Amino acid sequence: MLNHTELHYLTKTQSLHGLGRLAATPDTQIKAIAASSSAGYCHDYSYEYRANGLSVWLGKNRPWNSAPDLLITWTKVRHHIARYVTEEFIAAFRETDKKWCEAKSATYEAGQFRRHTDAELAHIADLEALLKLLAAPIWEPATTIDGEPQQLDLFA
Repeated sequence: MLNHTELHYLTKTQSLHGLGRLAATPDTQIKAIAASSSAGYCHDYSYEYRANGLSVWLGKNRPWNSAPDLLITWTKVRHHIARYVTEEFIAAFRETDKKWCEAKSATYEAGQFRRHTDAELAHIADLEALLKLLAAPIWEPATTIDGEPQQLDLFA
């Protein structure tokens, strides 16, 4: 199971839309993410998506001078997906994502410059918000990480 730290870095390095796609079609998306060689750097961490998963370097450690401080393997991500993804989520996410793709691509005539209208942009934003709402519970620690076991006091 993914822990708080692992969920934190997954949601920092992928959008909820991207994580929703990962949850809906892990076989396809894992290959695409690993092939993209996506990487990023900021002041408190660095990351790279690799064939074996997400590698994270904390603090001043960097990919070129140290081993990752954290490795979130694709196997672990797949186990998380298997536990929390339902057929209903997959159907709803894919249907909404298809609508989002169609709205984003719109219809263009060859050689013509076209911008989305305000109504189209609002529709795209609504679909994006729905995709995020669908994906959030799968990657939210509050809904996917069991609380700490409570210590029972036998003498209370």
